[in-house]
Amino acid sequence: MNKTVSIIVPCFNTAVERLKKCLASILKQTVLPDEIIISDDGSTDETLLHYYEDLKKNKLIKVLLNEHFSQSSACYFGVINAKSDYIMFLDSDDTLNDDCIETFINNIGNCDLLCSGYKKVYTTKFEDYVLENHVYENEADMKFLKNHLYFDDNSFDAFKFTNIFRWSKLFKREICLRFIDKYHELNFGMYEDMFFVYNYVCECSSVKTIDYFSVNYIQYDDSFSVAKSISLKELDDLITKVESSLKYLQKKYSLEDGIFDTLYFDISKYYVSRLIKGRKYSKSKKFFKQLNKVSKYREAIKTVNIKNCSFKRKLYFYFLKYKMFLPIYLQFKN
Repeated sequence: MNKTVSIIVPCFNTAVERLKKCLASILKQTVLPDEIIISDDGSTDETLLHYYEDLKKNKLIKVLLNEHFSQSSACYFGVINAKSDYIMFLDSDDTLNDDCIETFINNIGNCDLLCSGYKKVYTTKFEDYVLENHVYENEADMKFLKNHLYFDDNSFDAFKFTNIFRWSKLFKREICLRFIDKYHELNFGMYEDMFFVYNYVCECSSVKTIDYFSVNYIQYDDSFSVAKSISLKELDDLITKVESSLKYLQKKYSLEDGIFDTLYFDISKYYVSRLIKGRKYSKSKKFFKQLNKVSKYREAIKTVNIKNCSFKRKLYFYFLKYKMFLPIYLQFKN
């Protein structure tokens, strides 16, 4: 049976040149997708909107203009409007390896989900994020995966089994449709990838991971921008939403207790890194001091297991534990 593939590109005020690179990487695939869906979340950039008019001339490309809501909303409209059996996602400022679709089609077999690694591309260097070749295909395998997908011995690296991102994967559309309404209802901004992947895996009967780099995750200078109104309340609101969503998953799929014990710490760490990327030292340090007064955060640090972490991770944890902000700031700024 021929496998049909739709690629969904969520978009919001993306620079046209970046979107052009993204689309060019799709259009030069050794095996083309059956459709490319640009799902726009209410962009206001006139240059981008004008570019959409040009794209409509390409019969392979479909442009969905939605009201501004969230990235998860853009993904939702992409999924419900897709016509293919399989779905891939690609962020509008990233690119695919030339043989990505062909490799995915040739490797997924009868599995419900195919996951690959990716390259994190900076201006002067790149980092490889590798997945091992593995198949989770029986009840015991899937039970293990579902209960270790977030929490594991190295709790700094959530999703080490499949990675956290929607992209770098091939999904079955029929499985996405089982939970996409709930995904839309939750209206995630940050962490929307996590809920999508976790929910999907919990609906799967089999998952395959391959040692292959499918996506170039490009790090532009503004890739780590954060909202101007950044606060502990905003962080708490995010944690409350994620915590509520994960409890919903835990109950729905009878996941083991304790798998989300490091949630507050993990999200706080991620939030601090985003803050540092987008703010000056003085403002970042002020927020870090406020964060360390939060009892939930300090308690969460105590739950982190660093036994099997790399030296670099252990060192970073040491800085956090003893509130040494300068080395943390320098690490995330570089």
